[in-house]
Amino acid sequence: MVRTAEWVRQAVMGRCQRVAKLICQHLPDGRCKAVEVGCYRGAVSEEVLRQHKQVQYTMVDPWMKPERDSEYLRTGGYTAIHMLHDAEGRYQEAMDCTDFAKDRRTVMRMTSLEAASKFNDCDFDLVYLDGLHTYQDVLNDLIAWYPKIASGGVLGGHDYFHASHKFMEVQPAVDKFAKEHGLEVERGRINTWFIRLPENKDAETGQGLGIVSPDSQWYPPPDNQEGRVLQQAPPPA
Repeated sequence: MVRTAEWVRQAVMGRCQRVAKLICQHLPDGRCKAVEVGCYRGAVSEEVLRQHKQVQYTMVDPWMKPERDSEYLRTGGYTAIHMLHDAEGRYQEAMDCTDFAKDRRTVMRMTSLEAASKFNDCDFDLVYLDGLHTYQDVLNDLIAWYPKIASGGVLGGHDYFHASHKFMEVQPAVDKFAKEHGLEVERGRINTWFIRLPENKDAETGQGLGIVSPDSQWYPPPDNQEGRVLQQAPPPA
């Protein structure tokens, strides 16, 4: 079977639609807040925004050209290769395909840990992680984003499977984190994983739709029809 560029495109879109459906199934039906870490071309973000009409969705990705000697590039993954050659193009694609929902979209062009530091605890109903996949990077993301989820909310991500090299170690990191916190990992289709947080999760503030402090400027006011794009790092040259 000859796999044409169009066949590949359709296959990727179908997968993204299915991933988005799984994310939406783990969200409340009404108004809610979610964040996706590692958006690439924005295909999953687009589908979530289309399938869930009341979600306020935050897209986190630096969309930066990786260094030649970086671990990210050494993964050999197609996203890393594409970012090396056209990071700005991938960013623009993500903006274009989610522009229809810019009043419900917040874009944070920065690293995962930089973005996580800008939120109060319990600000989100769901956090979906699909960033760097090394063991330490996944663990860092779990530690940084777990407190940002409200009681009864969901932590999830992609590429949960056993891999033989150190650049794809999502499963052992997730399993370790879940075990240490007494949490159960739900293995979904398409190599997704989800963890439902307990209803009595310790937290000082927030109920999923909690308002951030007045000093924080990340969240667009309801009447802002243009959305907001924050840049922590300069655009790639």
